[in-house]
Amino acid sequence: MSPYPQSRLTPAPLLEDEIRVWIVSLALEPEPAERLSRLLSDEEQERAARFRLRRDAIRFRVSRAALRTILGACLGVEPQVLDFRYGPRGKPELAPRFGRAGLQFNASHWEGVGLYAVTAWRRVGVDIERVRPMPDLEAIAERRFSLHEQGELRRLAPGL
Repeated sequence: MSPYPQSRLTPAPLLEDEIRVWIVSLALEPEPAERLSRLLSDEEQERAARFRLRRDAIRFRVSRAALRTILGACLGVEPQVLDFRYGPRGKPELAPRFGRAGLQFNASHWEGVGLYAVTAWRRVGVDIERVRPMPDLEAIAERRFSLHEQGELRRLAPGL
């Protein structure tokens, strides 16, 4: 992601059944990451300041700036004017004054990568994880998956 993320996004409303997905590098050098801070709210700045490791504070700032830039482009507003409210588990959503657009979004982070998805009027979820060997995959599938799902998994992962 560029230190000036808005330069890569063109404002455009979402179509009814459209899902937009972005993958963003959260690994910026401190100086460009600090410049992104102008997009964040005071509360987000305070949260970033509470991280013990500078790397984590940078990733948080870049992540929130990316989210604001993406949502701002979808709504046709400047990223810094967006307001959020938070659910019981801390999940952000747009403040009610932006509700008329029906934007729904989700984000996931792992190490230095952020994954963002945005839709209109439908819930969306994304997840990003490290791919790793799962020696217990068959046992998990037998306990948690339907017979059909187990068959599909075996088709995708021969030798399971």
